[in-house]
Amino acid sequence: MTDNAEKLYQLAKSQFTSLSPVEDLAFKKLCHGITQGRVVNFSSKDENDNDPVQSKSWTAGRLLKSEWFIWLCTNPQAIALVPQKGFHVRGARIVGELELGFTKISIPIQFNRCSLEQIILCESEVRQLCLSGSHIQTLFASGIKTSSLFLNNGFKCEGEVILVGAFVNGDLDCTSGHFRNPDKRAFTADGITVSGNAYLRNGFRTEGELRFPGADIGKDLDCRNSQFNNHQKEALFADGIKIGKSIFLRNSKVDGEIRIPGARIGGDLDCLDCEFNNPGKVALSAFGVRTDANVFLGGIKACLCAMDLKLRAI
Repeated sequence: MTDNAEKLYQLAKSQFTSLSPVEDLAFKKLCHGITQGRVVNFSSKDENDNDPVQSKSWTAGRLLKSEWFIWLCTNPQAIALVPQKGFHVRGARIVGELELGFTKISIPIQFNRCSLEQIILCESEVRQLCLSGSHIQTLFASGIKTSSLFLNNGFKCEGEVILVGAFVNGDLDCTSGHFRNPDKRAFTADGITVSGNAYLRNGFRTEGELRFPGADIGKDLDCRNSQFNNHQKEALFADGIKIGKSIFLRNSKVDGEIRIPGARIGGDLDCLDCEFNNPGKVALSAFGVRTDANVFLGGIKACLCAMDLKLRAI
């Protein structure tokens, strides 16, 4: 082990005095990888055994305690030994609630294809948060401030993601993410500010309500090739949203209502080849929307549902 790895490991040993032999080996591997600035990979050589949905069957050597990461992010002596690029863990199951609310975290956090339980980051400042390909139960991050947020590349949440009043000084990337909380709120981002793009595209899928009312997106809200499912209810609730550039719903499928009344769009509203299903109800509500450019509605398929499209171009 390098000097910093050994220092971090010994510091951890003084904090966590009852590690089992398996935990000790995992923590030593973690310390070594982090201080070297490398991906700490706990994945199996058999790719069939790396799906986070099946993490309960993973071996003990892939189980890491959430308290270890809380300590790594909050202990001044530990932070001093972690490189500025932060830590990047792959293929591990994080056991326990990751409680880092009201905390200033000066390093990027990356969990790739990991399994996590409940994550709490309310009113925290995080340099970057990346959960690409990971599976979680819930994410409570109201008021979080971060440079970028990645819930993409097969990310799955089986409860609610809450980003009310969050500030993302870059992109919110949920490309191919799956947010599942049927008949409830699946993704709640009321009043969020994203200075860059919000990517909800290319396999992005919700089962439950997706909320962006009063949100301020600096560039595009890109929902191309996605699915929004909240049968006979609001699939996307985005009243009064402000978009610096364009909204793309092209080639998406919607089961429920898309609501964007009062939206302010700096570019296009593009719904080309979008498929709506909300029998007997309004499928697309865009009353009072103002757009600086074009509205594309060609190729829309609407199954026994209405469109409220009192738009205003400026």
